[in-house]
Amino acid sequence: MREELRTVEEVNKNLSSDLTTITDRLRHVLKQLHELEAESLIQNSQITLLENEQLQLIGEKENLMDVFDHGNQAELRELRETCCKLS
Repeated sequence: MREELRTVEEVNKNLSSDLTTITDRLRHVLKQLHELEAESLIQNSQITLLENEQLQLIGEKENLMDVFDHGNQAELRELRETCCKLS
């Protein structure tokens, strides 16, 4: 009977140790998950900002193409002057 009790106590001790190890590992993995979720939110925000900037640049390009296609000389001169000032 005493031998069985010792065996049960030893098994209990080992299971408790395993549980502690698994719990620690789970906490670590959950921390990593939260960090990755936060990083994902930041990256999604950056993607949205870049997509908005891309749409704006496409719009500006289309406006410039219209100016060149329709040959509005006054606007062309103004654009050239602006470009020269920027250089």
